Amino acid sequence: MATIEKYIELVFPIIEHCAIESGKKGFQKEHIWYLNRQVFYGFGMYFSGHFYSEQAELKFNELYSEYIQQCRNTNKEPIEITIQSLNWDTQPLIDKGRKELLFEHMYTGTMFRDDIKKLNESGILSIQEIKKLASSKYKVCLITKSENQKLHKTQRGLDPIEYYSRQGIKILNK
Repeated sequence: MATIEKYIELVFPIIEHCAIESGKKGFQKEHIWYLNRQVFYGFGMYFSGHFYSEQAELKFNELYSEYIQQCRNTNKEPIEITIQSLNWDTQPLIDKGRKELLFEHMYTGTMFRDDIKKLNESGILSIQEIKKLASSKYKVCLITKSENQKLHKTQRGLDPIEYYSRQGIKILNK
């Protein structure tokens, strides 16, 4: 896997184009928002681990117990998964159709786009500044679908952990 610097170097033209376009009068975000969002999601390859809520832990334990029982009933060898090791690829093993749990960005794509726009307007948009931004702010949290209903879809404040707490979502591993 490439380093985060190589990744940013690869996607920098997209990030820069999005920043420039978003500063124009009459900007229509739809034509580049998809690209910007995909670049943002790509940062997930470089930051391991995630936060998780108390309710997500309870639901994970319930779903994992059901998974273990189902494996026993079908004579399959279960894959050992913990809430800390659960990821996008292993989630469907215990959460069919991703119906119960959600990996949610605490720092959203919109917040990333806004921060990139500020860096560009300040004249300091660079690979190193984007790396600092992503390293300090990119956070993902495993929550329940019902907890997700409490969250603003694009803005999570300056301190996402504090924001989640104000929404009644208790983060266990902060």
